[in-house]
Amino acid sequence: LVASDIQLLNVDDTLPSMDLTVRPEIQGLTVHTGLQCSLCLKIYVAQSSMMKHHQQKHHDIPMPRSWTTVHAQQLNHTLHRSFFPVIPATPANIDPTQVIVNNLHSDMVALDGRPTGHRLDPRLVSPWLKSNRWLELIKGKSVAELRAMVAPLKENEYPSLVSAVQELFIGSEELFELVPELILQRINTPDPVKT
Repeated sequence: LVASDIQLLNVDDTLPSMDLTVRPEIQGLTVHTGLQCSLCLKIYVAQSSMMKHHQQKHHDIPMPRSWTTVHAQQLNHTLHRSFFPVIPATPANIDPTQVIVNNLHSDMVALDGRPTGHRLDPRLVSPWLKSNRWLELIKGKSVAELRAMVAPLKENEYPSLVSAVQELFIGSEELFELVPELILQRINTPDPVKT
């Protein structure tokens, strides 16, 4: 039954021979950046493996200072361990997360930015995000820029920030005494939508 299906679908029932000719990337396999031996075209991902290969196979020739960098794939880690050179389907410098964000953005533009299926309750949008105009701030930013915006501070970055936040906190505590009782009750009342 399986053999007849393979013939009917014209599917090859054996793995392709993986010689060292450059071929298009096989979708689903990881694309590695490898080093290619200029003498025998063998590819290794780690420089230490390439150095070991050179010492074993080309011990009579001085070891080069560098090797050619190529994109490579391998079928699996056991039977077909050898790497073979490939031409990547997408440029190596494109961040896959950025591709996903771009696709989501184009989908949102196609929907004209309107949510589907339900009306958005304005109470569910954080007033803090509205007041600091967060949506305007992040509009058009790449994933790398967004990550940099929310990354933790480095040790010596903004040394006076801690004291400034503490002063702001203390100042806001003092302002609570000036807020009328009715407003404080309203702030402390649970929102029925969120409970």
